[in-house]
Order: sequence, then C-alpha cells, then structure tokens
Amino acid sequence: MDIIAEEWRPVPGAEGRYEVSNLGRVKSLRRVVSCGIRQGKRAYRTVPEKILKPGLDKDGYAQVLIAQTEGDKFKNTRIHQLVALVFLGPKPKDKWVLHGPNGKEDNSVGNLYYGTPAQNIKDKWRDGTIIIGEKHHKAKLKEADVIEIRELHEQGLTCKEIAARYSVGDTAIAKIINRENWKWL
Repeated sequence: MDIIAEEWRPVPGAEGRYEVSNLGRVKSLRRVVSCGIRQGKRAYRTVPEKILKPGLDKDGYAQVLIAQTEGDKFKNTRIHQLVALVFLGPKPKDKWVLHGPNGKEDNSVGNLYYGTPAQNIKDKWRDGTIIIGEKHHKAKLKEADVIEIRELHEQGLTCKEIAARYSVGDTAIAKIINRENWKWL
C-alpha cells in the first residue's frame, strides 16, 4: 500500500485564508481578523488553523463553507472542484470535474479528472449511481413490473390492456415493449 504525502496549496483568490490538499481536505489558515469595534477602537482576534469539516450538498458532493476575502459572504464550495482547480489547473471549456472509480466520496487528486458530460454518464453507469428506472423519483414502475409487462405482451395482451393494469399510458407500455425505455432490462 502506497502512502501518499499530503501536499497543501493555497485556494486561488483566497490565498492566506484557505488551503486545499491533494488528498481532498480543506483547511482554514491561522490569521488575525477584525471582530468589530470595542470602546471606540477596532478589535481583532486570532482565528486558529483548522481542517474544515465537509457537509454534503443535495447531490451528495462534499462541500465546505469558505469566504474568498475577509468581509465576503461565506459560500458553499464543492471540494472536488477546489482540488481540481488547484492540482489539475483551470477547468477547460466544456469540461466537467469528474470522479474516477473510487466514486464521489474520494476527492483526492488521483481520483479526479476533467471530462465531458458523456464521460460523466459512463462513470455513473460504472459506479452504479445513475438515476434511472425505479431509482428515479418520478418512476411509476418497478423493474419487476417491466419484466411482467413484457411477459404480458408476449401472452397477447394489448398495450391498452397492460397500461390499464399499471395506471400508465399505452405509449409508455409500447416504449417498454420496444425497449426504447428500460432497455437495460
């Protein structure tokens, strides 16, 4: 097992405030910040260095809350995008930051690359994270239903008859039978 040394580099635009590592961690650097006015004078405090604890966004990507400059509003930033920017360079036009075979939980530079939306779909198929079929939030049918629908059609039932059983349109049934939808089954 190879042990990879952690390398820290500044976050562009937030130098002296935040750094990101090749292992996919983000830290806030030790610094002195203004904390308002007390007794007519501006007051300051020292913020200690600390590794930021990531949260997950609605899509399940790790993110941290950072402010580019003092006084800026804090903004949620996806960690994989920071790591790619710092270690892979600026994102080429029409490319996305993609995760390799270790999935989106691994934000290390070795698991990231720039690729196309089509490559992203292939990665989702590889990782089993593509949201299709019954995984989709609007799915009305289960995989077992689709298999049964095809069997009922082979037994001679019409698309209209099958559609009535499953409370879906006959066009949806026809697309299932012709393997335009649910073609992976």
